[in-house]
Amino acid sequence: MDARTIPRDVEARPDDAGERARVATLITLDSVVTLIQAVGYDLPRHSAPLDWVVMLIAVLAPTFAAILLWSGRAHRRARGAIGA
Repeated sequence: MDARTIPRDVEARPDDAGERARVATLITLDSVVTLIQAVGYDLPRHSAPLDWVVMLIAVLAPTFAAILLWSGRAHRRARGAIGA
């Protein structure tokens, strides 16, 4: 079997708007907790500029993921997709 073909007996999962919302919510909560940790715990203990860059990346990664997930959900809803 070629890697580019999907077997005929494999079916796609039904689209679940609730699952997408739960994942987006959890990623958003993760970004909030990461920000709280970075400001409350990490920032006072680290003063090197490289440490700040690492903390900035650690905070921005889940924040960017949350923005993408919520934007995707809004885009599906605006297009009128079923289960948005």
